[in-house]
Amino acid sequence: MEEGFKARAIRWIGSRSRWSIKVLFKPYEIYDEIFEEPDYLWILLLFVLTGLFAGLSYTLLQATKIVYYDLEANVRFTFVDVYGWLITALMNFFSNTINLGVNFIVTAVVLYLSSWLLGGERNFSGTILCVGFSLGAYIISAFLQTFLIPFVPDVTYRIASRVEVLMLLSSIQAVKRQIAIWNSLDRLNILADDIWRHSLVVQASNIVFYVFPIWVITVSGIGVGKLAELDRGRTLVMQGITVLVWMIVYVTLPRILG
Repeated sequence: MEEGFKARAIRWIGSRSRWSIKVLFKPYEIYDEIFEEPDYLWILLLFVLTGLFAGLSYTLLQATKIVYYDLEANVRFTFVDVYGWLITALMNFFSNTINLGVNFIVTAVVLYLSSWLLGGERNFSGTILCVGFSLGAYIISAFLQTFLIPFVPDVTYRIASRVEVLMLLSSIQAVKRQIAIWNSLDRLNILADDIWRHSLVVQASNIVFYVFPIWVITVSGIGVGKLAELDRGRTLVMQGITVLVWMIVYVTLPRILG
């Protein structure tokens, strides 16, 4: 009897979820199975889900912890009040997905090139598989970020409306939209950083969250090492090179560039 579509879908999701979880905790045991039956559709789905969960986490932060206060109108509102949950979530989804895509490409390219320079066999499609199946670590990170939001201090951003626009626009909602557009995100980030710098929860979480990209690099590096037929010593060097490049791109350069 032929298996129905629903049954096949459930079996596919179950088996791929098992792979994604096992990659994070027992990568040596599962990569051979993944290489025998490569599934790029699952990687695409995992990529979208990762961006979605990260976007929803930041949307919740904007809705509960970042408040705008209009000094002239004496009105308090959040970014979500202005644009609504759907639009805000979509904007954060696209923003986080783009950042994730850059992270994905940097990790895959550096692992591929470093494994090649260390004398390994080249296999870029296999490298994509290794990095893709490790994305579950970022989903765990998003859930942890969401869990910590209630412990994050509130940030109130005080702004003054432009008189000429207040005269032109009749509805408070329209004024609020313009205020959100005028708001300087750089100034808001400076204010938030200043307030959150004194929060032990935020500072501790910033340190802890460096674990997740290193986790991704470590487990995907194990898979690339198997593909490239590298011994454990060269695999460790490859992972170290990738972590170093990641730190330069995402930590050192942003601080230098301000």
